Amino acid sequence: LQKGADIKVETSDTHRSALHLAAMTLSPECIRVLISSHIEADKADSTDATALTLACLSISSTAENVTDHSKAVNVIRALCDAGANPNKSDEAHHVPLLLALNARIPDACLRLLSAGANPNVVDPVTKRSALHISIEKDVGTLWQLLLSKCNDLDARDTNGMTAFAYAINRNAKRVASMLVEKGASVLIPDKSGQLPLDIAKKRKGIDGNDGHGDDDDGDELHDQILM
Repeated sequence: LQKGADIKVETSDTHRSALHLAAMTLSPECIRVLISSHIEADKADSTDATALTLACLSISSTAENVTDHSKAVNVIRALCDAGANPNKSDEAHHVPLLLALNARIPDACLRLLSAGANPNVVDPVTKRSALHISIEKDVGTLWQLLLSKCNDLDARDTNGMTAFAYAINRNAKRVASMLVEKGASVLIPDKSGQLPLDIAKKRKGIDGNDGHGDDDDGDELHDQILM
């Protein structure tokens, strides 16, 4: 850049800029240099993905690599500070917040939310909300923040499962209890017509040693959640 490199140069096939590539490789140092040179933060590539979306796509493939996660948080912070739109999706419907939740990186999620990410965003394909994913992926205590901002506690995914059903599937009694306390229904069946607590009873029967006492176990779970 000091020698006069064109900051607007992009790849011929995908139309990705230097900022896109820096985001994909999780390079916070390059991101800061490019932003300080006034590169466009929200420019989209040929798939309609911005640098922020590409960064979040990259972290979803880094598994449990803590170093990459730390870099990702710094990249996301730098892009958000530069005014990147946290709610812009690409043509595959990838949304930064949902990607960060799937990657189980709480700090990245919090930075996106503080930058204005929609806490009620829903995946248009699976119909899973941010709350659904935070419960399923056990992303720290982020579910509490999303629960406090949720405008539809009984929203269902494509399998007909509510956030309460996700909590029951994870045997997350505290989460389930909090959902009920906030007004979530326990009587919404999934696509197959089964209620969450009925599924929990059956699962206990399958996991049990003798196959007996299912109803008592299920009733105990029911009582613990609805107390």
